[in-house]
Formats: sequence, C-alpha cells, structure tokens
Amino acid sequence: FGLRNPWRFSFDPVTDMLWCGDVGQNLWEEIDTISSGGNYGWRCYEGNHEYNMTGCNGTDYLFPVWEYSHSNGNCSITGGFVYRGMRRPELEGTYVYGDYCSWSIWSLEYNGGVSNSLISTAAANILSFGVDMNNELYVLCSDGKIYEYQPAVAAPGNLMAGSGGQGTVELNWTDNSDNETGFRIQRKDSTNIFTDAGTVGADVTTFSDNVSQVTTYTYRVIAFNDSAVSNYSNEAEIMVTGVPVELVSFTANVSGSKVLLHWSTATEQNNKGFNIERSFGQNWEHVAFINGHGTSSERNFYSYTDDYTNNNFIGRALYRLKQLDYNGTFKYSPTVMVDLDIKSRGYILEQNYPNPFNPATKIRFNIPEKSSVKLQIINTLGEVIEEISNGELTKGTYEKVWNASGYASGIYYVRMKAVSEVSENTYFKVLKMLYLK
Repeated sequence: FGLRNPWRFSFDPVTDMLWCGDVGQNLWEEIDTISSGGNYGWRCYEGNHEYNMTGCNGTDYLFPVWEYSHSNGNCSITGGFVYRGMRRPELEGTYVYGDYCSWSIWSLEYNGGVSNSLISTAAANILSFGVDMNNELYVLCSDGKIYEYQPAVAAPGNLMAGSGGQGTVELNWTDNSDNETGFRIQRKDSTNIFTDAGTVGADVTTFSDNVSQVTTYTYRVIAFNDSAVSNYSNEAEIMVTGVPVELVSFTANVSGSKVLLHWSTATEQNNKGFNIERSFGQNWEHVAFINGHGTSSERNFYSYTDDYTNNNFIGRALYRLKQLDYNGTFKYSPTVMVDLDIKSRGYILEQNYPNPFNPATKIRFNIPEKSSVKLQIINTLGEVIEEISNGELTKGTYEKVWNASGYASGIYYVRMKAVSEVSENTYFKVLKMLYLK
C-alpha cells in the first residue's frame, strides 16, 4: 500500500522483481520495486519529499528507487518493462519507461547503484509500453500507432536461391548492416520446420548448401553479433530435383579418450568416399578417408574412431565429412561438435550450443565437488517450464539436451543453482537462449 496511482506494473522475467511506475500528485513521479506488504508512503510522501505528514508516524516507508520532477515538460510517468530482448543489447537489464507529457523515454539501470539515461523521444504522448513473446519492446502512443525498437543489427535482404548442380543450392543476399559478426542460414524442407543450415562470417553474402532430399526448400538468413540478432531476411524457395548422396545421419560422441564418428546414407550415386575433417576452432585438417559404395540404393553405415590417447588436447573439436564423387565434385556435411574439456575448473555453466537453436540445444556445466544441483528452463514470464536436473551430482562435467519443439519460438533462460555438500561454496547463474523456428 502507499502507492498513489500506479501506471503500470511489470515483472522482470529473470529476477522476478515487480516494477511500478507511480504517478505523482504535484511535483514528482516515482519508480518503485514492489515488496509484498510494503508501505510506499503516499500521502505522507510524494517520491522522496514530504507531501502531507498529518498522522504520519511510520518508520517503515519504502522510498522509490528513482524519481524525477515535473520540470522540462514532464507531468506523468508511464511505467514500462525491464528489457530482456535481443535487438538492443545496450538496454539489457535496464528498466525502460517514459513520460506522458514530455514524450521522453529513459532507461534506468539499477544494479548496486542507479543510473538514468534518456534514450529517445516518442512521436506522441506515451500511453503504455508492451513486449512480445521475444521480450522485444513496443511503445503505444496517442497518435493511434504502436512503435517498435529496431534491432541493433539490420536484417539482410534480397535473398535469392539458385541451383549449384545436383544436390547443391547456392544462396546470395544483401548485407544491410555494418556491425554483424556473421550470418546464420536456415532452411525448411518437407517437414515444414526451419533448421540451421550453417553460418558465415561478417561481410560474407553467399552460401552453398548441400541437401539430401528431392523436395522444395525454403531459406531465410539472420544477421548476428556477440549480443544481438536482426530480423529475418525475406524467404527464398527452390525445388531440388536430384541428389548424388543422401546423408541420413552424422554423429560424434566421446568415449574415454576417443571420439566415435558414425554416419549413414540412404542412397549413393557415384560416391567415391568421405574425407573426415577436423577443426579446433580455426582451420580444418584432414583426418582420414573412408571408401564409399559407389552407386547404391540401400542404406549404408560408416564409422571412424579418432583416438586422443596420446593427445593432451582439452577443448572443443568440430568434425565434418567431405563427400567425394568419382568425377571430382564434392560437398560438405553439417558440422558436429564434441567437447573434450573434462578438467574441473570450478562451477561453470557454459552458453548453450548451438545458440540460436532449433529445436534442440546442448547445455553443459561443470561441478568441482559433490553438490546439490538444480538446472531449470525459464520462459520470459519468469515461469519454470522444465527442470532438467535436480539432485545430487558428483564432481565432473555434465551435458544436458533441451528440446524446445513443444514451445513457441523466442527467448528462454537456463538457470543453474548449485550448493556444495562438502564446503560452503554456492553457485548461481542465468544465461539467455534464443529458439528460432
């Protein structure tokens, strides 16, 4: 109690903190973080200032985290949201709000200290703020329009798809941004679900995709950097009428000091074999060659063991197949990854991989000592939608797979809490994940 005229309330989905913009009476507007049963001081106080102290003898008033005066054309606060989207990384974790009369929009950083910054001016009186399922911010104004914050990375455009020969699709697009670190290419086949086809670096505007079905493919491209993603490009569609080798599966798994590679084909045409290539994050190197079955309409199975017994490498290893035809043409498989970092370096929750993802992603974490560990998936409303680990774990590195196929695309969070059972160590961390269908 003790609020005068709240306009609006909103929860931060990461911290579960409830925020309120409270409209003042004469001179001051305020922002409060709400605690159950708290007394926020009206009518005794307007913001931090005495207003009508008659009968006011309380000592437990909760004062605002921020206030501003009616100077510079301000008159009435319009409460907003803590920003948890991807388009504007510089606003991450700040409370975005505005003033009805001055049309000003600010971001308030509240983390041990308070810092308030003017970020834009609206087109008309600010009636309300809103967010979508990806926590992207919208502003409703008195001119009858809803305005959105544009991504910090511009979307690519003019995507086109053409044939590059049997089983190959050639893509090209226009780069409209100057701050991306790369582009992610996604494809949709007869399953009608977009999946990642690959990534390219900054300023690269072409991609060759090797496909394994006779069907119609639809493509789209998204730009990204270390902290933001763009909107999607236009979609481009192409019909593929023939494929030389239909790769059904390709997996990599760690067994002790060895990496076990397995793959299979549904059909093969003029297949000389497969070069196995490996990368530790930069250049690709040849590892081995496995003979193919020439032309075959039967399913064929292949395997290879990469032995690290005499190799002290610790880290992430990538593998791919280079399928070779007898006529000299070739195509690459999708890339698979294994993580050989098995040394304990304290409590660690690593960023999920891949990210963005569709529909499954791997979540890896390390426990340095026997601990009680809880690993949860949280939506943008702050609700726990899945608990993928809850119990006692011994020292070691663990990997969980979360499949989001039953959920809508958008932003999700993985939250880890660990409490040591042999010491006083505790660990808490939240990471953002982006599910793109």
